[in-house]
Amino acid sequence: MKIFLAFAKASFGSNVTYRGAIVIWMLISLVRTGIALLMWLAAGNTIIGGYTREEIISYYVVIMFAEWFLMWNPFHPIAEEIRSGYILTMLIKPLNYAKAWFAKEAGFKFTAMGILAIAAIFVFSILKILNLRVILTPGWDWLLVIPAIFTGVVISFFTTMSMVTLAFWFTEVEYVNFLFWTIFIFIGGLWMPVSFLPNWLKTINMFLPFRYELSFPVEIIFHKTQGPELLVSLLMAGLWSIALLMLYRFLWKKGVKAYSAFGQ
Repeated sequence: MKIFLAFAKASFGSNVTYRGAIVIWMLISLVRTGIALLMWLAAGNTIIGGYTREEIISYYVVIMFAEWFLMWNPFHPIAEEIRSGYILTMLIKPLNYAKAWFAKEAGFKFTAMGILAIAAIFVFSILKILNLRVILTPGWDWLLVIPAIFTGVVISFFTTMSMVTLAFWFTEVEYVNFLFWTIFIFIGGLWMPVSFLPNWLKTINMFLPFRYELSFPVEIIFHKTQGPELLVSLLMAGLWSIALLMLYRFLWKKGVKAYSAFGQ
């Protein structure tokens, strides 16, 4: 725990000092949300994918903040550590590499909270000017948001950790991350609710990990996943959490051996 807190504190201090990247990503999130709001403001009151116009506007506001809390993706810095050989200095230390990077990401998230607070003030001010409001109706199913968030973070983090271990064998692994994000933005709920997908793709998507990284907790907040589907989704989220953790451990073990034996 002391090591975890030490990495988190160091990451927090570093990101406070060099906060430009966080600001840039926040601006990108704001622009994307603004474009979505403008599109749906021009739409009628027809219910699409189970969402009214007011709900879909609320969805894009919530998804913007949910993305910052749920997406734990330290792909690029880890890939660079492996590529440069810096990871060797970590391997000889008595610490768990995944836990160290999880702590660094936690520090990053804590830093982002302050900027998120500023962004929230800006977003809700704009909504007030446009005479709009975020519609959230509490229910008993909100209790399930907590395990959904937990599994979402685990899936997000170990998906990234599993992908980045390919850098032990390949010099260029950016294409793997690019392919993941290309798929994720369409079926993970970032650009649109997953209920907008064709029925056949929604069925397939229920058994893929993408939805559980971001969309699933937000679906619960808006009561769009209920009954047996909610229970199945919770089960799938738990199974994917375990499966990706095991996949990462397998790839890490094999990757470290290959890296130690042959280098890059």
